[in-house]
Amino acid sequence: MSKLDRESQLLEVARELILEDGMVSFKFADIGKRAKVSRATL
Repeated sequence: MSKLDRESQLLEVARELILEDGMVSFKFADIGKRAKVSRATL
């Protein structure tokens, strides 16, 4: 996956999580879990 594709994927996952759980409950660790990437990638 290209860097641009990975960035787009992570932004989409973040958007989904914010819509589902709200900004207050938003956690970067949740992005990694859902996108199946390590915290280092984030």
